[in-house]
Amino acid sequence: REFDRALKDADHAARKDDFEAAFSLWAFAGHLYRGKLLAKWLNAEWCKGKASSTQYRWLETLQRWSNAHYQREEYNKGLEVARRMQELDSTEEAAYRLAMKCLVRLDRRDAALREYKRCVEALKAIGESPSPETQRCYEQIRR
Repeated sequence: REFDRALKDADHAARKDDFEAAFSLWAFAGHLYRGKLLAKWLNAEWCKGKASSTQYRWLETLQRWSNAHYQREEYNKGLEVARRMQELDSTEEAAYRLAMKCLVRLDRRDAALREYKRCVEALKAIGESPSPETQRCYEQIRR
């Protein structure tokens, strides 16, 4: 409940361009987030759906958080949040795209290109390949 309220309040603050409040609330929600532990410790069937839903919402939140930092030209912070997304789901392409964009803005083009390679490897492990959107991001950086 507290987690859901923090996400709702953070989204409301972000819509009002009150990013200081949004960042604080997103950080608080991150402190509350226990999706991975819930699935690990409680292997009951009813917990799996709840953990998966919570993880999905948390990934969406992390993406908004990283994008907000990027838009405010806070590229190190945006990169940090994108890394948190990757820790939660190593196949989440949006996390790699955000990291790549932040790295380019930090004048770390080579690191951004390596980020794409990491994405390719993570997706390859599950029999997938990067989406056209991720490939376009890579191509723009390569040029």
